[in-house]
Amino acid sequence: MKENEIGGQCACGGKLVDYDDYIFRQALRRGVAALPGTIIACAVWAPVFFLIRLLIGGAIGDAGFSVLLILILKKIAVGAVIGVLLAVAIGIGRSDLGLFLGAVIGSMGGFFIAAAPVMPLRSDAAYRVDVVLVAVLAGVLCAATVYFINAKVAAGRAKWIGPDPHS
Repeated sequence: MKENEIGGQCACGGKLVDYDDYIFRQALRRGVAALPGTIIACAVWAPVFFLIRLLIGGAIGDAGFSVLLILILKKIAVGAVIGVLLAVAIGIGRSDLGLFLGAVIGSMGGFFIAAAPVMPLRSDAAYRVDVVLVAVLAGVLCAATVYFINAKVAAGRAKWIGPDPHS
């Protein structure tokens, strides 16, 4: 057994595991560790971006309080789903690939965040500044969420996730 900084034993604790299995378990653990943080972050910013879209589009007054409250609750649910997808992105590719997947998920999710019966998305909606702004900002914010949650998970749960394998 090779000695290293973990109590005079190898990092595997004497149990050798297939490389692909280890990488899969490590990615799964990283995604599970990131899940609460990504869900909370996305469930918070999704309704905020939705309200920004309604303010920019000038339709905040077109919805009654009860309709607006239901729409905000729906956007929280959409944000939670985006958060789950971001946790998967962190598990799959924690660095460059994770950031790219986070930006793509956020941009696509931005259209779901922007959709509302008060201001329906029409065929010309791609050219509306409020929809484009929400989609672009959601993509940037999701990439930032992936970056910060991944850093927090790597620092806080590194022992549970396991060390990176050496070749």
